[in-house]
Amino acid sequence: SSKNSGVHGVKRDEIFDVWFEQGTEWGPIGYPAGDEEKEGNKISQKFENGTIIIDGDVIYIVRNFAVDLWKTNSLGKNLDLGDCNLKNNGCYQTFENGTVYYTKSTKAQIVYGAFYDCYSLKKKEAGVLGYPTSNAEEVKGGLRQKFQKGYIYWSEATGAWDISGG
Repeated sequence: SSKNSGVHGVKRDEIFDVWFEQGTEWGPIGYPAGDEEKEGNKISQKFENGTIIIDGDVIYIVRNFAVDLWKTNSLGKNLDLGDCNLKNNGCYQTFENGTVYYTKSTKAQIVYGAFYDCYSLKKKEAGVLGYPTSNAEEVKGGLRQKFQKGYIYWSEATGAWDISGG
């Protein structure tokens, strides 16, 4: 336990095994910060920087900044543990169906599909668009996602394209 998370053990073997593989308290998710919880078919345990979730035979590791979006969207299995050493103290975590970006000022936002491809071409958070400030939303003729310094638009006719402006 740490002075910030209190005293919590890791009782379930599957959760312990994943936590151990990640480096225990020295790994990216840190010390246990809560006891095991059960919600429907899911069993989870919160750690300082993430949550380990067991859903049947599938085990997910979701960083704290992404967990609410993960619960309310079909992001799928995590493909990495992300990184919280990005520009302006930002974070990201990649899932099967999108990447969640986070900063204190922009909050957590999902970038996926053609939006992600366009964002990558523009050097993601380090590029001309900065961090996403909204999730993709419907607009006349397609979808739009707002970023700190511009937008990415998508339509069936044009695909994804950006407008940026400092």
